[in-house]
Amino acid sequence: MKGRIDCPNCGSRGIEEIYEITDVPVNSVLLIHEREKSMNFPRGDICLMYCTKCSFIFNSKYDPSASIYSKEYEGTQSFSATYNLFLIELADRLVKDLSTHDKKILEIGCGQGEFLELLCMKGNNIGLGFDPAYRGDMTKEGIKLISDFYSEKHIDIESDLIVCKMTLEHIPEINRFVSMIRKNIGQNGTKVFFQVPNVEKILNDLAFWDIYYEHCSYFCADSLLYLLESTGFRVINQWTGYNNQYLLITAEPKNETENNLNINNSCRGKIDRFRKEIYLNIDKWKKFFNENKDKTLIIWGGSSKAVAFITTLGVEDEIDLVVDVNPNKNNTFLPGTGHLVVNPPYLKEFPPDVLIIINPIYKDEIIIELDRMKLNPKVITA
Repeated sequence: MKGRIDCPNCGSRGIEEIYEITDVPVNSVLLIHEREKSMNFPRGDICLMYCTKCSFIFNSKYDPSASIYSKEYEGTQSFSATYNLFLIELADRLVKDLSTHDKKILEIGCGQGEFLELLCMKGNNIGLGFDPAYRGDMTKEGIKLISDFYSEKHIDIESDLIVCKMTLEHIPEINRFVSMIRKNIGQNGTKVFFQVPNVEKILNDLAFWDIYYEHCSYFCADSLLYLLESTGFRVINQWTGYNNQYLLITAEPKNETENNLNINNSCRGKIDRFRKEIYLNIDKWKKFFNENKDKTLIIWGGSSKAVAFITTLGVEDEIDLVVDVNPNKNNTFLPGTGHLVVNPPYLKEFPPDVLIIINPIYKDEIIIELDRMKLNPKVITA
């Protein structure tokens, strides 16, 4: 057992190691414009621990000071039509289910404000967002974005809905953080919405490419439910989305007299299988690269999944290029790997023999783009 010895979610010391990988980049989506800087990027270790009480999973070796969240942090996914459709449908659902019309919305970890803008537009709402990675490009009336972390100092800000999408997984002291949100709400009836990666899909798919340094906290349905209930919320609804990749949950403050705390542990079987088979899956992919080293291999998806995929497998020259639709990533280098990231049109000059799609949900979208460029590589999904 290494590092932290108690669960950040429930405080239990009944934890056990399930996965370890060392010497991985401490950031996966920073924009890096020099290959040498990419190759010399700071590294850290991952030791995933599983709480046998609440099913929470966390990196016991995580150092909060190592990960950087600045204007060079590029986590935007809205250049994908597939992802944009998901955001639109999610915004429609939240506005309808939570009666979010003519309200004040606060978003924690708002990125560049794309989702907050959707919520405001669809419900005639006003929005305030916090994110240290915000670059200052938002000009929409009724929306204000602040390049900062959300914290206790914002207790005086009132809102009708707090949105926190794809942020909790970056927070090491998770129970303390959500307790702070509940404290800031006080006696107001503010509802909350959280979205996090679904660790049950990672476990089922043996998806080592979904385990990277910035993600220090991993949730299944049970551990997310426990987190909300233990910090003073009553869950309204919980569901999965985006081909089961995300857990989504809505909740509202509960009275101090309510005691509906649920502690379940339904992940035991998934954990045992993952621990037994994850390294077999890693070896399978290493064999694949060894057998195809004479081919032009390109990865589609120049984000965290690609960084984790490449660094876990330890492949270097076996991969020729990484492609991403995000124009901000064109002619940058993946942190820690040195691989050049380009936009899709570059493939017309450098056609691949084999194209590896890290996230299968984008396969149809990518095939359409390949057909448009008259390219016909062998397509493999992770």
